[in-house]
Amino acid sequence: MNGSRPDCWHGVTDPRERKQIQDRLAQRARRKRLREAREAKKQDSSASNCATVDHSSTCDWLSATCDPDLATAVETVSTLQQSSNQTPPTELSTDFSSDSPYRYLENIEVVPPMTFTAQPPAVQLTVFSAMFMNGKVLGLSCSTVLPGKSKLQSADIPIPLQPTSTQIFNYHALFIDRFPFPKMRDNMINMSPIIDDEEFLQDLFTMDSFTITPGCASWDPQSWKLKKGPWAEKWGYLLCYGPEGLE
Repeated sequence: MNGSRPDCWHGVTDPRERKQIQDRLAQRARRKRLREAREAKKQDSSASNCATVDHSSTCDWLSATCDPDLATAVETVSTLQQSSNQTPPTELSTDFSSDSPYRYLENIEVVPPMTFTAQPPAVQLTVFSAMFMNGKVLGLSCSTVLPGKSKLQSADIPIPLQPTSTQIFNYHALFIDRFPFPKMRDNMINMSPIIDDEEFLQDLFTMDSFTITPGCASWDPQSWKLKKGPWAEKWGYLLCYGPEGLE
């Protein structure tokens, strides 16, 4: 990679290196976006229903250093996230016409802010009860079976459950979002052409896979212990392998 432009993924041929750069840029833009949103609310508490934050400097920098489409994505996602308490995200006015540069983001959804209580459960969790509770935190319905893109989450949702850029921009089976392992979720999405979701779920339901440490939160990846056995031998690579091999 060109040392003079360490944050430019355009032209990088190594998939892992390219994704690392993209993730780093997305995280950096998200932190800046949250900081600017907090400052804007303090400065203008009587503004209109949708807060306005100037992200031109971030987008100009991304346009100059990398792909302009990434700058467009950052600007649009920022607009979607900056709704006030009086205006639900679904009421935001965004141009998704056929000739709009934002049309490819029309299916990104924003989860309304929620109050999250990080108190560990008092009962002994199984892998299934833990996945159910993680789904409740994320606002996922067990009856949802159609593929979709992950919704943007508020900042108070635990970091292990926050969707990655891969989840936000790619259609996938939404049960994947319930696992508190970002790398595993990305691997399952990136390798979806060679992974049979039905076979994966069958093995998850019929084989020993994880145990959950008593008293720990369902979203804490440290509380999930992979059990040795057929499931780990067959699917354990999703936790420690990248698309190109062992990390």
